[in-house]
Amino acid sequence: MNNQALLCRRVLAGTILAVSLAAGISAPASAATLPTPQLQTKKVIIAELHRAAYAQMYAYGEHMDTTWLGGVFWGGYAAVQRLTHSPLYAAVMRERARAAHYALGRRFGGLKNANNLCIGRLYEAVYALRHRPIMLTELRHAAQALARMKFNPGASVAGRWNRSAPWYWCDALFMAAPVLARLSAQTHNPHYLHIMNVNFARTQKMLYDPKEHLFYRDPHFIHAMDPNGHHIFWSRGNGWVLAAVAQILKYMPSDSPHRVRYVKLMQQMAGRLAQLQPADGLWTPSLTDPAWYPLPESSGTALDCYAMAWGVRHGILNKKRFDPVIIRAWAGLLKCQMSNGLIGRTQRTGSAPAWVSARCSRPYGVGAFLMAGSQMARLAPFNLPQIPPLPKPPVRHPAQHYVNHHIPKPTGEAFGRYVPERYDDIAWEDNRIAYRIYGPQLGLVEPAGSGIDVWVKSVRYPIINIRYKLGVYHVNLGNGLDCYETGFSRGCGGSGIWSKGRLWNSTYWQYYRFIKHGPRSVKFQVWYKPWKVGNGRMVWELRTITLRNGSNLNRISTVLESNKPGPITVGVGVANHGKGTLVVDAKNGMLSYWEPPQPHNGSTGIGVRVKPAQLVGVTHDRLNIRILLLKVNPGQKLTYWAGACWSKGLDFHTATQWKHYIKHFKPY
Repeated sequence: MNNQALLCRRVLAGTILAVSLAAGISAPASAATLPTPQLQTKKVIIAELHRAAYAQMYAYGEHMDTTWLGGVFWGGYAAVQRLTHSPLYAAVMRERARAAHYALGRRFGGLKNANNLCIGRLYEAVYALRHRPIMLTELRHAAQALARMKFNPGASVAGRWNRSAPWYWCDALFMAAPVLARLSAQTHNPHYLHIMNVNFARTQKMLYDPKEHLFYRDPHFIHAMDPNGHHIFWSRGNGWVLAAVAQILKYMPSDSPHRVRYVKLMQQMAGRLAQLQPADGLWTPSLTDPAWYPLPESSGTALDCYAMAWGVRHGILNKKRFDPVIIRAWAGLLKCQMSNGLIGRTQRTGSAPAWVSARCSRPYGVGAFLMAGSQMARLAPFNLPQIPPLPKPPVRHPAQHYVNHHIPKPTGEAFGRYVPERYDDIAWEDNRIAYRIYGPQLGLVEPAGSGIDVWVKSVRYPIINIRYKLGVYHVNLGNGLDCYETGFSRGCGGSGIWSKGRLWNSTYWQYYRFIKHGPRSVKFQVWYKPWKVGNGRMVWELRTITLRNGSNLNRISTVLESNKPGPITVGVGVANHGKGTLVVDAKNGMLSYWEPPQPHNGSTGIGVRVKPAQLVGVTHDRLNIRILLLKVNPGQKLTYWAGACWSKGLDFHTATQWKHYIKHFKPY
C-alpha cells in the first residue's frame, strides 16, 4: 500500500469512526452483545447499517477505489446518507470523491466497459450536496463517448450475442444505466437518458428470457446447461438488473414513454423471484437449480430486497404480496451479518453461480446490504419472521455429485454424455476411438488441465458406459483401455494461448451442452471461464466438438473472446510421450505423431489437421512435443481437426498407415 492510499484509509476510517460515535455506536462488538431484535424499527435498522459501514471502511478502506467494487459500496453508503442526513457521512463522500479527482475507472476496455462508470454514483451523490460542475465533467464525457460508439447489428457470435454491443453482460445494467439516468436528471439533459434507454433495450433483447422472466448473465449462458440439466440464471446477476430498474425508475421522469417498459420488467422479475425464494429468505447462487450450489447467498438477496422494497414503497409492486418476501429476505440478511459487522455469505467476484463461504465478505455485498437497509428502514416498523437456521457448507464427495442425473444409453456406435458419477467428465466415442475431457469436480480431488484424453478401443460397440460402471480404466479388459497420459499437456490436440514465449491454458470446463448424443455423430459445447494470458489480457472460450461415426478425428471449433482487441495466437498441442515417429507438414497443415510403444499396450497415434492459411508457426515446450500456432481474431471461429488411433485397434497398425490417413483426411 502506498503512502497516499494509507493516508486516505486513515482519514476515512477516522471519519467513519466519528460518524459511528455520533450515532452512538462503538467498534463492532461480538454477536453475543448485539442480538437482532424481532421488532425492526427505523432506529434499529440504522444502527445495523452504521455497524456494517464502519466495519467495511475500517477493514478494507484501501479497496474503496474507482473500480466497480468501490462504486457499489459508495452507492450503498450514499443511500444511508440520504436516509440519515448525516453531515459526517457527507464529509466522507466529499473527501473520497476529491481524493479520486472525480475520475472514472480505467480497467479493461475504458469507457466501453460499464464497470468503469459505476463509481459515478459517488460523484453524483456528492454533486447532489454541492452543485459543482467539475464533479460530473468526466462522467459527462464518458456518456458522450458511449453515444458515439459504433454498433454493428450484424456482428454476432453464439446465437444472439453481439460483441460490439457496449453492455453485453447483465451486470452492466446496474453499473452504468442508473448512473446515466441520474446524470440526465441532475443536468436536465434528456440525451443521457436516451443513451441509457438505447443500450438497456439492446441488452434486454439479448439476455432476457421472456418465459423465465430472468436474465442470462451474458450470451455464453443462453444455451448453456448446468450439470443437472437446467438453464443457468445467476442470482446476483438478476439482482443487478432488478436493482438497476428500481434506480432507473427513481430518476426517470414520470411522463417518460419508456417508463411503462421498466415497470413491467420489474413486476415480471420480482414476481418470478418471489416464486423462487427459499424458506430462509436468501436466494441461492443458481436461481432455477438450488441443488447445484445449495447455499444461501447474500449479495444477490440484498439487491433483490432493495429493489422489491423500493417497488412496494412506490406502488409498483403489490404490498400484500411482496411484504412477506422482502421481510423474510431482510431477516436472512441480518443472519449473514457477522460479529465484526461485515456481511458474510457473499459470493466472490465472478460471472456465474459458485460456492459461497459463510465468512466471505466483499465491498459490493456490504454496499448492497446498505441499499437494502435504507429501504427497509423506511418500511419499519415490522416484526421479523421465524426462518430456518442458515445451513453450513456441506461436505460432499465429488464422485457422489448429481447422483440423480439422467444417464443416457447408447443407441448406435457413436455416443457421448456428461459423466456425473466420475468427477464431471465428458466422454464421447465412435466405432474407432474414444475421448474425454475433465470437469470442475475433478479439481476438488486432484489437479489436471483442459487437454483432451484418449481411450483406445479394439471393438466397434460403445464402451463408455461399460467402463464407468466398472470403474476400471487403465486395464485392458478385451475392449481397450486408458493408457494415454494427458496431465497438464494439451493431450490429443487440445488448445491454449501462445503469448510471451509460453502456452497459457484454461482449466476445467465450467458449463456444457450436448447437441447430439449419437447415433451417427456426437456433438457438444463446453464453456471455459476467463483465464489470464500474458500481461493482464483475459481470454474466454466457447468450444464445439463433433465426432462423426467412422472418423478418428474430432472437428473442434472454438470461439475466443478477450477483454482487449487484437489477434490471438492459438496453440494446438500434442502431448510429449517420447521419441516416436513425428511428421509436421506445414504446407498441408498436418501433424502425425506415432508414439513409442508401451509394454503390452502398443502404440498410440495422434494426428492434427489445420487450415494452412491460419498456420503461422510451429513450436514446442516441455509438455507438448509440438504446438501448431494459429492466428485468430476475438469473436472469429477457429476450426481444426484432431484425434487418435491405436496400434492394437482395428484400423491402423503402423506409423505409415496413420500418416497416410492424416495426410488424406477429408475435413468435415
